[in-house]
Amino acid sequence: MNAQLHFIARNQMKPRIIQVLRTLWHEVCLYEGPEISEAVLDIYIVGEKKIRMINKQYRNIDKVTDVVSLDFGVDNDKQKVGVIYICNAVLKRVDDRMKHEFEQEFVFIALHGMLHVWGYDHEQEKKKKSML
Repeated sequence: MNAQLHFIARNQMKPRIIQVLRTLWHEVCLYEGPEISEAVLDIYIVGEKKIRMINKQYRNIDKVTDVVSLDFGVDNDKQKVGVIYICNAVLKRVDDRMKHEFEQEFVFIALHGMLHVWGYDHEQEKKKKSML
């Protein structure tokens, strides 16, 4: 399996964090999609206005959230495609409340988004346990 991660806005994140994200994506893909030939994920860092717009457009939810994951499924060539939008401002507020490193929160929320791309959900309690 070829697991590709495209990190948009590289200048906003340390190279070691990008490598951690690539490794996580690769591992999630191996676990979730052994029959998939390629899995491509784009990660964008956006502001509150943009994430609200994306939420409204794709999820019909008019609010700011920390992450929005879009799963574009698997095409005829067995290629999995997904996109994650992460709101930097929301993560910084969470980071301030939780009193831990911003990078830890970023990696956690990116992994959370990756699981959504593979179909995990936390809206129902049973599915929430599986995702956690």
